[in-house]
Amino acid sequence: MSSHSPLTLYSSFIDGHRKEIEELPEFKPLYNLMNSDTTISKHLNKLVGTCENLTLRTVWDYLSYFLYKQISRCTDKLEFDPETFDNIYYDLEQFFYHDNVDLQVFSPLHNFSSDIDEIDLGNGLRIRRDISSEPVGILSQNTVSQIPYSDMNYWEWKIELTYQTEKVIIEKPNSNSISQYTSEALTIYGNVNAIFDKLVTALRLFKSGMVGFNIIKRKPMADIPIILKDPFDYSTGTYSPFSGQQYTLTETEVSEFRSFWDKFNKTKPFQIAPLGVAIRRFNYAYGRDKLEDKLMDYMIAFEALFFKQDEMGEFSHKLAVGVSRLLKQNYEERKDMMGK
Repeated sequence: MSSHSPLTLYSSFIDGHRKEIEELPEFKPLYNLMNSDTTISKHLNKLVGTCENLTLRTVWDYLSYFLYKQISRCTDKLEFDPETFDNIYYDLEQFFYHDNVDLQVFSPLHNFSSDIDEIDLGNGLRIRRDISSEPVGILSQNTVSQIPYSDMNYWEWKIELTYQTEKVIIEKPNSNSISQYTSEALTIYGNVNAIFDKLVTALRLFKSGMVGFNIIKRKPMADIPIILKDPFDYSTGTYSPFSGQQYTLTETEVSEFRSFWDKFNKTKPFQIAPLGVAIRRFNYAYGRDKLEDKLMDYMIAFEALFFKQDEMGEFSHKLAVGVSRLLKQNYEERKDMMGK
């Protein structure tokens, strides 16, 4: 088990010395400069962020973040790192002077493997091998309970989606404005979950293998203090692992899958009955523990495929007609099969 210092430890240390830091001769000119800049001052003493995460921010919050990053990167001794400073300054400047924020949502892809490190699916969506220590961060901050530590060993791959969202600044918050942005955040969650669901469904339809995802996390692409913490986690509900036959996408299959995904992504299969019923039941089977439950879901999915949209009526006859049309070419052969 790896050990790490809690991030809040550094913040508490810096906040504990706030008075001494604010009394430094260098602090007041920076304070005055930020307040005098008409663009930067819009971000001071207001709720700032995105519809998913709004936080009250002051001059202290922005400036102390530079110190926080310097201290958090030190190991043996405190030394100023120009590169760390330049990176934070650049990201913060981009945030102040632009109307959008780049975000990324990602989810560990269970039981997946490939012999290439990244599969680009377009529009900011990709599957890639994660060689960082990011899963530890996911686990330590997740809001979904009962995730076994051992499962982190299988979080080598993940789905990622990078997108832009509007920067939000609220000077005088009220219940209407907050509820509006809460509603927008839930809409984003629904869209993200639908995209990830659709991608995993495409993987399952493309070839066999027990592949799936559970939790979804999001993070800013830039290192900015407005989203230092991550209170808005996406979740698919109760955590459950996907174990069994590993899903492997070889290099030779990747181009075929991209082609399949391009076509599948243009459709709306979940919104078309009874095709939506078939796909939902097909996916339900991946989460079932008992074989008889899986078979039941697969059978319902199979039967639904032979019904037309909004079709109603006697079930067994329509299923017999549909299967005979699929397997036989002429009327007599179909009639003979239905009789059997």
